[in-house]
Amino acid sequence: MGKKDYGEFFQNMTENFGELKIEMNMDVREKLKIGYYKNKLEYPKMSQYKHKCDCGCPNCNTELFNKEGFVAVKNSWNEEQRRLRSLFKKDALEEVGLSDNPKKDKIFDKAWDDAHSSGKIEVLEMLEELSDLF
Repeated sequence: MGKKDYGEFFQNMTENFGELKIEMNMDVREKLKIGYYKNKLEYPKMSQYKHKCDCGCPNCNTELFNKEGFVAVKNSWNEEQRRLRSLFKKDALEEVGLSDNPKKDKIFDKAWDDAHSSGKIEVLEMLEELSDLF
C-alpha cells in the first residue's frame, strides 16, 4: 500500500466508522446523554411468547407458552445488560482516575449500590466523590 492508499483507507474508515470515533472520544457524561450505555434490545414480555393451542378442538382455550424462546431472548437481554454495565464501569473508573486502583471493584460496587437507582450519572458523581478519598 502506498501513501495514497493509506490515505484512502483512513478516509473510508472515518466515513464508515465516524460515529464510533466520536463515541470513543466522548467523556462518560456525553455518552450517558446519547444513551450509549442503554440497552437497545427490547425487554421480552411473557405475553409475547404465549399462543393459543391449535389442536382443532372447538372449545379449547388452552394457552401455550414458548419457554425456550422467552428464556433465550431474556438471556440475550441480560448478557447485553452485563456488557453495558462492564463498559460503563471501565469508562467511569478511567474517567475519575481509579482504573489502576487495586480497590476499584469495591469502590465501583459501593457507588453502584448506593446510586444506580437514581441513574448512571449519579453513580459517576458518587465515583467522583469517592475518588477524592483514594
